[in-house]
Amino acid sequence: EQKRIDILIAEHLPELSRSQAKKLIDNGNVLINQQQIKASLLPQLNAEVEITLPLIEDFDELANKINIEILYEDESMVALNKPAGLLVHPSENNLIEVTLLNIMRKKYPSVIDIGNTNLSGVVHRLDRDTSGVMVFAKNRLAQNILKDQWKNRETLKIYNAIVKGCPTPSEGIIDAPIGKDPANTGKQAVVEDGLTAETTYKVIKNYNDKFSLLEVKIKTGRTHQIRV
Repeated sequence: EQKRIDILIAEHLPELSRSQAKKLIDNGNVLINQQQIKASLLPQLNAEVEITLPLIEDFDELANKINIEILYEDESMVALNKPAGLLVHPSENNLIEVTLLNIMRKKYPSVIDIGNTNLSGVVHRLDRDTSGVMVFAKNRLAQNILKDQWKNRETLKIYNAIVKGCPTPSEGIIDAPIGKDPANTGKQAVVEDGLTAETTYKVIKNYNDKFSLLEVKIKTGRTHQIRV
């Protein structure tokens, strides 16, 4: 059975999803027999496939087109309003799109001097689909100091979340261990051998018991903790 080239690439490069493979093809980063192709192509057996994964520097120019709201700035750090849908930095699973790091590298060249890595200037992270205030360091000293503040839980972090239904009681603490979901690769869940996770919540508004707006504070900060 012949398969489309985007499916084949996703199967052979597990760090890429099919949509990411298609984006690579659309951007001209995939050649078959030295020719650009379409994602729908059904390649012939023994065809020579050449894939070029873009470097972080390639996205710095694209980052110019994205505007980020700056909430506070001094010589050492920037506090910004991260929009939903934006990745903080490239990872093994997300190598082919503009991230917040690209935007900051372009806007603040001193970030590049910290080191040409995927974490230069990054103090803490918010999930791709989470919006809100983020702190970004402009130099290595500031990055180390700010990261220590986060590690020592000296930073007050308050989240707003809309959830289905209405929690009872209307405020309380959820203390449950979180780890990788054995039934769903790539997701987190409450599991017996997970890491300790403590979450304080308070209902701010109830929408006819169908949905609720919560104020949430996390003591720990596990992956996808509030979502879980």
